[in-house]
Amino acid sequence: MHRVFWAVKRTYWRTWTAGWRALRRYGVTPARFDLLQCLANHDGAMAQKALTKVMGVGESTISETLGKLEAIGFVRRGRRERYGRSVGLTKRARDVLEKAIWQRMDADMDIAKAFGWSYRWPLRVLVLERLCKQVRVHFGDPPTRLYGWLDYEN
Repeated sequence: MHRVFWAVKRTYWRTWTAGWRALRRYGVTPARFDLLQCLANHDGAMAQKALTKVMGVGESTISETLGKLEAIGFVRRGRRERYGRSVGLTKRARDVLEKAIWQRMDADMDIAKAFGWSYRWPLRVLVLERLCKQVRVHFGDPPTRLYGWLDYEN
């Protein structure tokens, strides 16, 4: 593996670990937090199939994650219908997201400070995301628009 890609991989795992520590007290893993955040960004509800596309993971992964979130009372899923199932956030999930987002942002700010980034760090994150997007497109994996930070159409 090229040393740049190795460095990116190690950095990703370090940020994931920092996110895990920040979110652990709320019973949310970074992956579950991303899914809840995605639902929150879509007015708290969307179709499970659409959620699969937006998150960019397999249907079985989304189904399993939603099952666990449903078991702990963070999401509610509608009945199976011809066009799929709807997924929505519960009040408990909204409360946890409101608290957990600040913990996650603190972890992100610690990471930004480690790079020596000041208040302008979001701009640098956007540049890094743009670079990652170009690498993914080059290898035939066009990214989906998850958080709305970047316009992936351009």
